[in-house]
Amino acid sequence: MDEYLDVVSKEQLETKFSVQLEVSNENILTIRNMPWLDLGELPVSYNSHKSEAFQVYLVPLDELPFNLVITYENWIGRYSNKKLKTVYPKTQLSTHGITVTDIEDTLRRASELVAPYRG
Repeated sequence: MDEYLDVVSKEQLETKFSVQLEVSNENILTIRNMPWLDLGELPVSYNSHKSEAFQVYLVPLDELPFNLVITYENWIGRYSNKKLKTVYPKTQLSTHGITVTDIEDTLRRASELVAPYRG
C-alpha cells in the first residue's frame, strides 16, 4: 500500500485528477463515492504469468467494525445489499458520515461498471 501512496505522491496524481472527481451525472467516480469503492488488492497468490481463468482468489473476511466486505453475486449479476442491511449497524461507518444510502449507491454503480465484463 505504501508503494501505491508513493506513486500517488510522486506523480502528483491527486493534484492532477482531483478536478475530475467533481459531482456530476457524467462522472461515475466522484469525490462522494471514490473513497468508498475499493476493489481490493491482488492476492499474494496472484501470478502475472497465468491467465485470469487459472488464478485462485480468496474472498476477504469482514473486519468489523471497520471493514465490511460485499461480494459480487454471480447468480443475480450484481453486488447484493442484503448483507449490508444486516451488518451495517455493527460497523462504525456511520461515525465517519457513511450512510447506508451512500453504500447502496456505490454498490449499484459498481454493479453497472462490472456488468459489461460478465461472461
